[in-house]
Amino acid sequence: VRSDSNFFAAMPASSANSRSSPQSSSKDAEDIIVTLVGSVIQLGVIVVGSYYLSAWISKQIQQREMAPPSNDPARRRLEQILRRRGEKIPQLTAYETNIAEDVVDPIALDSSFEDIGGLDDIKQELWQLAVLPLRRPDLFAENKLVQPPRGILLYGRPGTGKTMLAKALAKEAEAIFIEVKLSKIMDKWFGESNKLIAATFGLAQKLAPSIIFIDELDTFLNPRDGFENSASATIKSEFLVLWDGMTTQDGVLVLGATNRPHNVDKAILRRLPRTFEVPVPNEASRRQILNLLLKDQNMDASAKKFEADLVKRTVGYSGSDLKELCRAAASAPIHEMVADASRKAVSGKLSSKSMLHSIKRSSIRPLCKADFMKALDKVKRTGQAAHSYGQGVEREAESEKISQEKIVEEAMMRRAMSLFRTMASLEQGNSTNEDDVPNLNVER
Repeated sequence: VRSDSNFFAAMPASSANSRSSPQSSSKDAEDIIVTLVGSVIQLGVIVVGSYYLSAWISKQIQQREMAPPSNDPARRRLEQILRRRGEKIPQLTAYETNIAEDVVDPIALDSSFEDIGGLDDIKQELWQLAVLPLRRPDLFAENKLVQPPRGILLYGRPGTGKTMLAKALAKEAEAIFIEVKLSKIMDKWFGESNKLIAATFGLAQKLAPSIIFIDELDTFLNPRDGFENSASATIKSEFLVLWDGMTTQDGVLVLGATNRPHNVDKAILRRLPRTFEVPVPNEASRRQILNLLLKDQNMDASAKKFEADLVKRTVGYSGSDLKELCRAAASAPIHEMVADASRKAVSGKLSSKSMLHSIKRSSIRPLCKADFMKALDKVKRTGQAAHSYGQGVEREAESEKISQEKIVEEAMMRRAMSLFRTMASLEQGNSTNEDDVPNLNVER
């Protein structure tokens, strides 16, 4: 009885324990769920924070690389240019300040119409079309039909003086000269090149009268096609829109130069209504160019007398070819004086500079006819030496090909003759054997 009573007394305690165990397990589950939810929230905060932080850092880096650097020297130089014109520097954007590095003061240009030999008709017409409207815009203000062209194209063979004409135009017109450089306009970030092109036209309008000069026009504004990437196409479209857009003001002239006008986009050619071919100088132009180049040179009687003959010997020479020819002739007396020193220098025997310093400038002799004759042998017209070398290489290749063909033909002939002799010897052997074999079909 006692044991039974103990049993029944223990039952309430055991039932109480069984009721408390589900409560503790549910509490543990809740703790686990809370812990998991907290971890998920922490992980989400870390991921979202890392995403926005990386995006912010990337944006800051990109803005720092894309933003044009401040160019205080260019701004100060521009202030000096405008101060001479009695003007104040306008408000410029960061991109316009970047383009201002390529602004050239017309006073600093070293070319004028007087320094260009020949091309009198072209110079006169360019003065009327470009210089006069920039210096006297009031003469063309009332009549819209006489408005000057906004674009002029100079084309011709290399070295004929297209760049010199462009600089002379800017100097004569007293216009700000802005030279467009691909290294300045092309940018790795999409859209930045368009902003730089817009800055070029914006700066030209703020500094008017001004000239935007694009040398080697065909490399930048070549024909558009379906194989062109979108960045290059948008750059050209931006250039065309700004050039002929609603915001373009008077006092801005776009001047292009190229030696391949057929490789320029047709839309660009439409915006260059006046074109001028700068030809290779004729006899009269060569005489003027040589007179300009040699007017300050010390020449003896033989060189002065040979100058007329030099004009006839330089048919096909461009202006730059003639300049290089005269430079080679003028350097001949100096090279003659230092010939001994140069031989020792290239052989490593010139131990000191005393020999070079001992040469006096006053001992340089005048130019003579022989100097020009040697210069004619050294300096050929543009492309002649390379063309002659190419023809020589082609002739050598052709002669080598002919000699190889002759060798092959001779080898084939020897092989054919050997085969013929072998066949002849075989035929002769067969005929001999037929004579030696007895005839078994003899009638008995």
